[in-house]
Amino acid sequence: MQTWLLAAVLLVGVLVVLIEAGHDAKAQNRDLALGVARSVANSPFVLSAAGTADPPARLRPYAESVRRANQVDFVVIMAPDRTRWTHPDRTRVGQQFAGRIQPALDGETFTETSGPPDPSVRAIAPLVDGNGQVVALVAVGASTGTMTAEVARRLPWLLLLALLAAALAYAGGPLATALDRQRSARAELSRARATDA
Repeated sequence: MQTWLLAAVLLVGVLVVLIEAGHDAKAQNRDLALGVARSVANSPFVLSAAGTADPPARLRPYAESVRRANQVDFVVIMAPDRTRWTHPDRTRVGQQFAGRIQPALDGETFTETSGPPDPSVRAIAPLVDGNGQVVALVAVGASTGTMTAEVARRLPWLLLLALLAAALAYAGGPLATALDRQRSARAELSRARATDA
């Protein structure tokens, strides 16, 4: 009975830690995407390139180097009308960005989580000129693959802990029985000595 109870508690504990690891990884992805999006949106280079006749030509190498340096899935710089100026897949440059942008058009940096087939945490930040006008938007995404990696990183420790607890639970039952017998034997011996005396 005690062994099964300990095993159940252990299983719940492992599940809680795995869920927490997923939440931690999601928060890390959100913070990373927000930081990169804000940095790109505050770049004087990006602001000047957005005002040129051919923003994609100037911004594409910059966005790609930022993406690689920060190990995010995408850095998309776009016009306020959703037209992508940059994208890791060059065939998508010039096409419309599919995500939500209205809060960024209103001057707010925000995050959202996209669903399948490519789940990711996205941050969208406005690029504002000296007059306070939103002249471009920056979207940065970090996939949930990093979340899975964070859970996988913690998994060996959890398995080791589970094995140790299972071994203790398995050995705990017989050990408790042996200790009870020894305690009973000592109690009987003590009573016998008391009656002899």
